[in-house]
Amino acid sequence: MSKTITRGAVAAGDPRSVAAGLNALRNGGNAVDALLAAGLTAAVVETFLTGLGGGGVALVRSADDGVVRAHDFFATVPGLGRGDRPVPATTPVEVDYGVEVQVFHGGPASVAVPGIPAGFADLHRRYGRLPMEALVEPALHHARRGFEVDGSMTVVCELIAGVISLDPAIRAMFLPGGEVVARGTTLRLPELGDTLELFAREGARPFYEGEVAGAMLAFAGGDRGPLTAQDLRAYRARRREPLVRAYRDGELFLNPPPGAAGALLAHAFGVLQDALPSIERFDGPTLLRLARVMAAADGVRDAEFFHRLDEPAWLEALLDPERLRATAARLARLPATAADDGVGSTTHVSAVDADGWVAAYTSSNGETCGWMLPGTGVMLNNFLGEEDLQGPDGASRAPGQRVRTMMAPTLLRQADGSWAAMGTGGANRIRSAVLQGVIHLVDRGVDPAEAVEHGRIHHEGGVCRVELAGGLDEALAVELEEALGTVIRYSDRHMYFGGLHLARLRPDGSFDGAGDPRRAGAFGCSSAD
Repeated sequence: MSKTITRGAVAAGDPRSVAAGLNALRNGGNAVDALLAAGLTAAVVETFLTGLGGGGVALVRSADDGVVRAHDFFATVPGLGRGDRPVPATTPVEVDYGVEVQVFHGGPASVAVPGIPAGFADLHRRYGRLPMEALVEPALHHARRGFEVDGSMTVVCELIAGVISLDPAIRAMFLPGGEVVARGTTLRLPELGDTLELFAREGARPFYEGEVAGAMLAFAGGDRGPLTAQDLRAYRARRREPLVRAYRDGELFLNPPPGAAGALLAHAFGVLQDALPSIERFDGPTLLRLARVMAAADGVRDAEFFHRLDEPAWLEALLDPERLRATAARLARLPATAADDGVGSTTHVSAVDADGWVAAYTSSNGETCGWMLPGTGVMLNNFLGEEDLQGPDGASRAPGQRVRTMMAPTLLRQADGSWAAMGTGGANRIRSAVLQGVIHLVDRGVDPAEAVEHGRIHHEGGVCRVELAGGLDEALAVELEEALGTVIRYSDRHMYFGGLHLARLRPDGSFDGAGDPRRAGAFGCSSAD
């Protein structure tokens, strides 16, 4: 009997992750199986960006009923049952982008409760066709037999060298002799392989009640950090209704609260429709208005936003059409907002298949806490050390609540019936990358490759950052500078602006898409031929 092959497509932040997703499709899996296989492989080959010690969010359109659902397995704030016991301070570390320096924090006290094990187990239970052992096999292969270090990993290691040098085990592997591991070096992560095999065999339980949970408590609990056994036992992946936003003649499905980015994107798209009735090209006037739309959306991200976003009436008022029209009318008079922060050590997988499954998954370790969890090979997150996630008045979330992620996995239904899945890493640049990607697809009608590779801007905190590449040039930078003030120029496409990975199912059953070259992205299709 011939093997069943699912026609589909995958875009992700590494060619090996894409290959794992396509392997799942070739073995009869659906787009969610492809997403899981790609995500598990990314936990090995993009080990600083994602993994079983991080958090994620996925949007899934089911081919069974046509409904889009949001799956929230981002990290929660630890400290349940801890009482008033003091917590050590986090460790500040600088990240140098070459044109600007930012500060974030690591160490055991920066670790939030991981959600990816619970989230992957939940997605597999709800939607998966293939056994988890089959989905984890490519990741096990790379962890145990070794994978080659590519240019993207060396760039990440250079950026976060200060934090990953905290752990002697990481330092010996990724910073041998004080130098970043050379491109082309073969790395093996056998302990991570054992942990992935444990996950395939026993699911999420060991991470919340078993041996991995014990290792996390020893590392980030007690006198070292705020994590408690009650935090781990209480963690659950949650299914939520997506935030839906009409844009032009299409429809967007966004990450809902308690996540922050979906609401900010819905606000931005609402303002954009009035501020720019049509967008044919990224010329000076268009970019100026777009920059102000970005600043307007970011301007609502105040203390009240962080505290009240979960209230349906407050969110409804934030997205009220009259308010959005009024914002569009006064764009030029809006004040500057707070400065951008965070490296954006996040990655994304998009997958679609011919049956109509559409899935987008964004995940992160933050910048990692700087340590590999002893005995497991798992990199732990530093979400409590990312000031951008805590709100302008400090820690705005209580123990047991979700950290307010800026992740924005997005599904787009276009007027012609196409379904696109997209998302990106990049901290606050997540929103501007998705915003511009949708504009290119919907307003300009270009193909995914141009939508992904076109030069980007990011305006925040009174500063506009511009890539002098992909259709943007010095003349446009000067025009923006004259109107907005400070402009920081990046001489080429840069990982600072995210990594937008996009896969699309067309009405005729064909696929297209693109992986973002800024973050070593790749795209591929499976075929029954």
